[in-house]
Amino acid sequence: MANVINATAKLFDGFKDEIAAHTIEIGYMFAVVGNNAFVYEPVFYWPDQWMPVQRRVPEQAHLAKLKEPPANAAASAAVHNINTALCKHFAVHGAAHFQVAKTYQYKAHHDPAAWALLEKIKSAVDSKRLVNPASLGLD
Repeated sequence: MANVINATAKLFDGFKDEIAAHTIEIGYMFAVVGNNAFVYEPVFYWPDQWMPVQRRVPEQAHLAKLKEPPANAAASAAVHNINTALCKHFAVHGAAHFQVAKTYQYKAHHDPAAWALLEKIKSAVDSKRLVNPASLGLD
């Protein structure tokens, strides 16, 4: 566990200039799952316009007190680059992911026969690809 955490810190050190330039902050979620697994999830925060969920979930009275930051495509692109490197980094360490839908390279880590079966199941139950489009890399 300490090896992964230390290696992740080194990974982020390689992005320190981008992190500073775009005012990116990184928090960490850590939890023990049973007696043989743990969750270690870096979480990125950066100034950018709100996502739809950030407009929808808070009470409107509270939201009215806040000022939405302007769009920040450069910071979002930097976070995307850092997160892509992080996903590859965790794959090298044999990590399993709870959030496989769109972020992680799900297909790359599965046997081709198992992937073909998953594609067949998706086609059978969602032939128009309406449920969670592009998740898991299923187009």
